[in-house]
Amino acid sequence: MINIGLVDLDTTHPAFFASLLKGGDNLRVTAVFDGGAVQTPEYVAQFARDHGVARVCASLDELVSSVDGAIVCSQNWDLRLERVRPFLEAGKPVFIDKPMVGSLRDMDALIALAARTRVPIMGGSTMRYADELVALREKVDGLGGAVSAFASGPGDLLNYGTHVVEMTTTYFGPQVEAVTHIGGGRSRLFRLDQRDGPPILLQLSSGRVEAGNGTVFAVTTERTLEVVQPKAGWTMKEAALKALTRFFREGVAPAPLDESLHVVRVCLAAAESIRTGRTIALADIPPGARFDGTAYTRDFARLGAWQGDGLSARSTYIV
Repeated sequence: MINIGLVDLDTTHPAFFASLLKGGDNLRVTAVFDGGAVQTPEYVAQFARDHGVARVCASLDELVSSVDGAIVCSQNWDLRLERVRPFLEAGKPVFIDKPMVGSLRDMDALIALAARTRVPIMGGSTMRYADELVALREKVDGLGGAVSAFASGPGDLLNYGTHVVEMTTTYFGPQVEAVTHIGGGRSRLFRLDQRDGPPILLQLSSGRVEAGNGTVFAVTTERTLEVVQPKAGWTMKEAALKALTRFFREGVAPAPLDESLHVVRVCLAAAESIRTGRTIALADIPPGARFDGTAYTRDFARLGAWQGDGLSARSTYIV
């Protein structure tokens, strides 16, 4: 049995992962640590009881020494690097929940840390494991390939936009080279230009995050329009469990780290295009570009968004 530690119980995702791993034969959440950014000690204790977690750790170091690997679920993406570092230094693999980080600086630091420690990292949205995308690709390939694509989802640019961008990069690969904000009124519309693929119309912030208000992915071919509505989370739990099991047992992630981080680059380019009114190449994102994870988490906690009641904080982009 491989013992997994949960870091920060800020969102609904730790409960998802704890329940998911119970459905397998090889992994179990056996310890947790929470930094107190969103939840209370009482919540953490109740979480441990509800999910059969034997140990509530008083420090991150205690958690590192208690488990074989970790799932980091901190809502504040500005803390992800410091949460991940001690596990990698100890040679223990880490899954980083979406969004993996929120800045170019943290991306570069994470890539350097992974290269130095040579410890595997996995992360991002569970949208990557949607069976609907696999079936769609097979069908579209049989119709001669995609002519264009449209992807849409609710919520803010980064925290929830990650799901939508993950759909596109899972389907086409990490091929986005430039992003252009083209308006959208009450939502945000973008054109994504790919290195070797059709143009993508991307709609973010298309409403509140509520049950039933999920994501849409549409692909046109020469003859048809194909539409799917995958939802991140429970609908893809079997594939996600398989990927997590292989990762923690064999150290094999479903995508290279830089490919997983490509999603964040697209979100940063989208925000920069809004700010400047120009097309932004991913290679030209300003070095200091970032989304403010501390501010987002403060609003997230204040609004009770972690309860899944449809409230969503807004991500603030800073250069």
